Amino acid sequence: MEPLPPTFASDSKVSEVVEKLRVVAQKRNIIYAFAVGEGMKLEGVIVMRDLLLADPEDSLADIMVNEPFYFTGETSIENAMSAVLLRHYPMYPVCDENKTLIGFVHGYALFEKRNIQLTALPANMMGVEKIEQTTTPWMTCLRYRHPWLQLNLLTALLAGAVVGVFEDTIARVVVLAAFLPVPQVSLVIPVVRHWQSLCAA
Repeated sequence: MEPLPPTFASDSKVSEVVEKLRVVAQKRNIIYAFAVGEGMKLEGVIVMRDLLLADPEDSLADIMVNEPFYFTGETSIENAMSAVLLRHYPMYPVCDENKTLIGFVHGYALFEKRNIQLTALPANMMGVEKIEQTTTPWMTCLRYRHPWLQLNLLTALLAGAVVGVFEDTIARVVVLAAFLPVPQVSLVIPVVRHWQSLCAA
């Protein structure tokens, strides 16, 4: 969420708002302005195109979008993404439980955040923690990943042992090799053979 965007009383004249926005626009990019009532309660959204084409003597209440869609500060990214599937707006107001305007969020920021979460899913499945970054010390990374790497090694050894038991069958019916579940089995088999030879000795 970003700080409060330009806000104006809903009874403000269009000419007054345009003059004020000229000053604000020199410091920040303006997409929407917001009409608020007493206590900064959100009443409407003003689209720049409507503002520029309106009669200078009109009030914001004449041109604003009434009862606009908004998020609350507690809205999760998942719920926000579901809510905006049919609302492709550049930005969304954020209000508290009393509909008091507290900020806004850009639409692209929601998609960027969601994209980061989706990209992290495969890494999480491999034991990479969410807090792990490229700058995380290697000892910390090892502590996060070590249990998963041990489990992966154990399952690979078990798969290699099973393949080793049926090696003669696989050699006679080569097509069975296409159904091997672990691609690294060929690397694990020599280790299993060596272990079997040690046990036999």
